[in-house]
Amino acid sequence: MRRILFALAAFALALPLGAAESPDAVYAKYHGAVAGGNVEAMMRYSTEARRAEIGALSPAQKISSVKMIDSIMPSSYKVLSKTVYPDSGIARVYVSGKAKSAIEGKPGTLYGVVRLLMQNGEWKVDSVQWSNLNSDVPSQAPISTAK
Repeated sequence: MRRILFALAAFALALPLGAAESPDAVYAKYHGAVAGGNVEAMMRYSTEARRAEIGALSPAQKISSVKMIDSIMPSSYKVLSKTVYPDSGIARVYVSGKAKSAIEGKPGTLYGVVRLLMQNGEWKVDSVQWSNLNSDVPSQAPISTAK
C-alpha cells in the first residue's frame, strides 16, 4: 500500500512538469489570440511582466495594442527552428511568414524571434520581434525539449 501511495505522489508531482506545452505550441496560441483580437487570451500566454503592462492599460488601449501587434505580424507563419535552454528557463522560437502589406513596394517575408520564459511550470511569451531581415534566425538552431 505504501508503494502505491508513493508512486501516486511521485506521479502527481511530475504531472505539472510533463504537462507543460512546448514553446512553439504556446506561441501558436498567443498568435491566434492576437489575430482574433482576444486580449484576455493573449494575456494568458504572456509573461507576468507583460500581463502587468497590458493590465495597466484602459480597455480601449488594450484593444488598440492588440490591433497594432496584429498589424505587424503575418497572418500565418511557419516555425523555422527553436532553441530551448532548460537550465535558464528561456526558449526562442524562430518563425517566418508572408507580410500583410508590401515591404519596399513588394510582397515580402517577415522573420520573427519569439522569446519565451518558463513561469510556474509553463512557457509564456515574453517578447516577439518581427523584421524583414533574417539575420537573427540561426541556420541550424539546436532543438531540445524542455524538462
